[in-house]
Parts: sequence; structure tokens; C-alpha cells
Amino acid sequence: MRIQGAQRTGAGAARPGVATRSRPDSPATGRSGRRKPIGLVLGPVLLILIAALPMPLTREQQGLLAVLAFAITFWVSDALPVPVTSLLVLALLVVLDVPPDVPGGSTRAAERVFNQFASETLFLLIGSFMIAQAMLKYDLSRRIALGVLSLPGVARSTWRVVASFGALGMLLAGVMDNGSVAAMLLPIALGLNTALSDRIRATDPASMARSQLRFGTALMLMTAYAPTVGSLLTPIGDPTNLVARRIIEQQLGVRISFTDWTLIAAPIVLVLFGVLCVLLLTLYRPEVVRIPGARRWVHSELASLGPMSRGEKNTVIVFTTVVLMWMTPSLVSLVAGRESGARAFIGDRMPASVAAILAATLLFLLPVNWKERRFTLTWAEATRIDWGTVLLVGTGLTLGGLMTSTGLAELIGRELASSVGGTSDLLIYLLIAVTGVLLSEAASNLAAVGILVPIVPALVASVGGDALTAMLLATFATRYGFMLPISTSANAIVYGSGAVSITAMIRAGAVVDVIGVGLIVLMVPLMTGLVGLP
Repeated sequence: MRIQGAQRTGAGAARPGVATRSRPDSPATGRSGRRKPIGLVLGPVLLILIAALPMPLTREQQGLLAVLAFAITFWVSDALPVPVTSLLVLALLVVLDVPPDVPGGSTRAAERVFNQFASETLFLLIGSFMIAQAMLKYDLSRRIALGVLSLPGVARSTWRVVASFGALGMLLAGVMDNGSVAAMLLPIALGLNTALSDRIRATDPASMARSQLRFGTALMLMTAYAPTVGSLLTPIGDPTNLVARRIIEQQLGVRISFTDWTLIAAPIVLVLFGVLCVLLLTLYRPEVVRIPGARRWVHSELASLGPMSRGEKNTVIVFTTVVLMWMTPSLVSLVAGRESGARAFIGDRMPASVAAILAATLLFLLPVNWKERRFTLTWAEATRIDWGTVLLVGTGLTLGGLMTSTGLAELIGRELASSVGGTSDLLIYLLIAVTGVLLSEAASNLAAVGILVPIVPALVASVGGDALTAMLLATFATRYGFMLPISTSANAIVYGSGAVSITAMIRAGAVVDVIGVGLIVLMVPLMTGLVGLP
């Protein structure tokens, strides 16, 4: 969950003397922020042409297709700031009267559009964002990172430093957006790179001639890639997970619990992370294995943080509380059964969104200084969450719901299915995975999910494939774009530091993309079957 990390100060800031470029402006998507004027022309032209030309579609379907073309053009070209485009898309849906009439529902198009926007998913997102903001405020992530590096034997080996740093990024991304994790870990990675590179050069004189060590490249790429790999670990690891989960519920009537999602994703995430470690340490093999003095540097940095503050302790309490609340329905299922009354009661009264809001409220109740009436988080600090992402998620949910209710998703899926008729379900899964990865390289992950996931059920129906498996596969694929600086917010942040070249990122990212496609095509059907989702 991306928080406005640029507002941070204090221990988590980049060290003086560490050269960095300014970070790309990437609100809500991790895009480069370079606005392309062609989109300002092409978007409205496509909107008008598609809305006006005769097509074998209903009025609602044609209007939605026109708005989708407009949205994709503006999102890909950055013609407007992404949050502004999101608001504009909602307005266009009303102007073109896209939402179909529902018996007993409102007759006003505005109400039918904005009712879909106000999903419980947004409240889950807002609550989780606030908890992440508290972690940023008190530098809890920096303490965790240095704590991992201080474990016996880790800092003495370049290989262990890279792998351990990646494991930390992967795990943190399970509860925070990959861009936030990369933003938090980047200053530590830059500090490690600077401090340990000097020690590597002193140990290996042959490395003195190189401006960028292979160790530094491996570490920086791991800082970018590991959070993206880990972002699928839980439903809240990235907003795209929440959007996809909601679309699955709307189209298939299947609600995937926090625990079920993690059981499916964890083996896939762990296997790809292992592949990532081997790949980066093979492509960019560190110059030396042992690093004299590294452990001493890590302990010095950790000591400079001092003991845990009251704010850090409060944040740990809140985070532990919300995780337990998220897991409670699944724990009850294990004891009483998935169809039990207790499971239904807790699931209805304490969904993930309510748990996130209740836990986030504790941040405003737990004091850091009662006498001065200072609490863990203030409202001014809470408002620093990325509201642009909230708007984008809401718009994505609205478009996904309308693609289902208008029948446009089913129509597109049928047309695609007829064009690849006679294909096996494995080849369809492969087609979905490749399409998802390519979309994630060119467009925002949220946009890619909104485009691909709704049309998947109709696409797999022609070959008898499982719709739930295919939709999860599409979700995973739209997260796994590693090749370009604009592919993910983590890539953009790390590339923006100037500590890794675009050639290195493309070289490693292309290999990870290919391996990722093969992995999810093989493992998503396997894990979905083992977990036993309906």
C-alpha cells in the first residue's frame, strides 16, 4: 500500500553523501510521471468514435467500451494525473448513462455509478494505509531491516545480505504496497551499498576499476523485485489483489478468505523468490563472499536507533491485532467448519474491511504521551496516505462491476475464445498469463487487472477450464512485470535512485518475467485445487 514516503524525515531518510536522483513522480501507479500529449487527443477521439459508430452492442455495452478505451489511453499515456483520470472516468460513466437499470434500484445514473464505487474494499484499503503510515512515522521498518541484517552470519556474506534483504522486502510487501516497501528499504540499501562497497574494494583490488559493483547491482535489483514478488502473499499486499478478489466475488460468488489466499499464494511466492535469489546472484555474482567489518556497521546503525519508542510499540500492537482479526474467520472454519454458523456470523460481522478500520482507530487511541495528549497517529498524519490510489481502486472496482452487469466482459471473452477455439485449457492459461505480464509492463497493475480479470471466465468457458483458477492466474500475472522502470512502483523508485542501470533491470527483469509466467501457469491450478476453493 503506497504511502507518501517522500514526506518522511529522520532515521529513514537517505544518508548524506549517498548520491540519489529525485524519485519519479508516480502517484497511484508507479508510472514515470512523464505525460504524453498524444493521449489528450487520442482518448477523446476514441471515446467519441466508439460511442457514436454503429456496433452490435447494447447501449450500455457500447458506452462502457468507449469509456474503457478512454481510460486505458489516459492511464497508459499519463495524459492526466492518474487520480484525475479516475474521477473523470466516473463522470463519463454517468454522462453516457452506462450502468444498466436494476429492478427496484435507483433510476439516477449517478447513484448507480457511485454506489458501485463505495465498496467495502476501499475501507479495507484506507484502514491498512493508516497502519502502514504509522510504520513509516516511527521507522519501524528500518528497525526490522537492520534487525534482520544483524542476525548471526548474515552481514558477513554478500550472498546472505542480498538474500536476507530480499526476504525482508518480500515479507513486508505481504502487508504493504511494494512501492512503500521499496521506499522504506531504499535508504538502507543505499547505505549498505556505499558502506560495504568500500570494504569489498579493499578486499578485492580488481574491483577498484568498476564504478558499479556487481554486489551493488544485485542488492538494488533485489530491493526492487522482492517487494513485487511478495505483494501477492496476502490479499492486502497490493490494491490489485483487493480489486481482483472483489471481481471474483461479483462474477463467481466465491469469497476468498485472507487465509485461503495466503495458502494459495505462499508456495508460489516462496518458489519465485528462491528463483530470484539464484538468478540475481548468478547474473551479478558479488565480487567477494566475505565482507570484513560489515557486521560492525550494521550494529552501529541499529544502536543509533535506540530502544523502541512508545509509538513503535503501539504500532506493533495494532498490527498484531489486525492480523489476528483477519485470520479469525479462517481459524473458526478450521474448528467449526467452513459452513458453520459461527463462521458465517464472524464473517458477516467482522469482515477484513471492518477489522482494518477498528485496528486503525486504535492508532488514534493509544497514547505516546498521555499527559500531553499525544497519540500514536494524528489525523494530519493519517491524511498523508495515497488518496490517489484509493480513487484508482474505486474506479477499477466500478469498471469491473459494470463489465459484469452490462455483459461486456462475457461478450469479449466469448469473442476471444472463438478466435482461439479448440485450444487446451493449459494453452489458455498460458495466453492469460502472458497477456497479464505484458499488460503490467505497459500499464498500471490496477488497470491491467480491471481490463483482464473480468473477461477471463468467458475466455476459459470454451475449453472447459476453471474460471476461478483462471481469474487468480490473471491476477498473479498482472503483478509480475519486472522488466521496465515503469512496470511497478518499486522498480520506478529503485531506478530513480540512480544506483542501477536500465540495462541491468531489463536484462534481469526479462528472465524473471519468463520464469514467472511458467511458474504461475503450473502452480496456480495446483494450489487452488489443494486449498479446495469452490
